[in-house]
Amino acid sequence: MTTRVAIVGGTGKLGGVIREVVEGEDGYEVSSVLGSGSDLAELDGADLVIDASTPAVSIDVVRAAIERGINVLVGTSGWSNERIALVRPLVDAAGTGAVFIPNFSLGSVVGSALAAAAAPFFPSIEIVEAHRETKVDSPSGTAVRTAELIAAAREKVGPVQSPHVDQRAR
Repeated sequence: MTTRVAIVGGTGKLGGVIREVVEGEDGYEVSSVLGSGSDLAELDGADLVIDASTPAVSIDVVRAAIERGINVLVGTSGWSNERIALVRPLVDAAGTGAVFIPNFSLGSVVGSALAAAAAPFFPSIEIVEAHRETKVDSPSGTAVRTAELIAAAREKVGPVQSPHVDQRAR
């Protein structure tokens, strides 16, 4: 059986890599590649939607996939716990699956987990990141998710004290 994959944001940097990976895997085929301005009806016929779009449209992509009964893997930043809570009832009602991964990099995932594990032992934490000039979101979704993990890990010991709390991304 072949799994048909629709890639939203498939014309972007991450979407292009996802497309190459899917095309190179046995048992998977790209059913559609959606870019900005594409009609979400192009999701029809897919077994899985991989969302590599932008935070502004990602929620519409997820809703469209769920409404069609299609499982969705979200690789778009901007999905806070609160935002995920908005679509969770839709996922449950539809009986579909939704996975939210703010960063596909193994190093990034491990780094976030290590930051959360270390958080209770440090009274002050700063997240510093550097990106290519063309990076769209700042701070990145990975930095935001790491901050959420740190905050959750620190709930028992109290909030993080930071002298740079109002500092913008640099």
